[in-house]
Amino acid sequence: SVKAYLVGAVRAFSGGCLQMKHLQRNISSQAFKAQITIRPWSKTPLMPDF
Repeated sequence: SVKAYLVGAVRAFSGGCLQMKHLQRNISSQAFKAQITIRPWSKTPLMPDF
């Protein structure tokens, strides 16, 4: 099976390099990595209030 954090990263990178570069410039590297890691879980019952 594919790990959830990898799905988020693949989805983000498949969306276009320009969008990714824009995101990276506007937030810190640590916040960017956290966003990519958490995004796939944000709409699941595991994190209903996120």
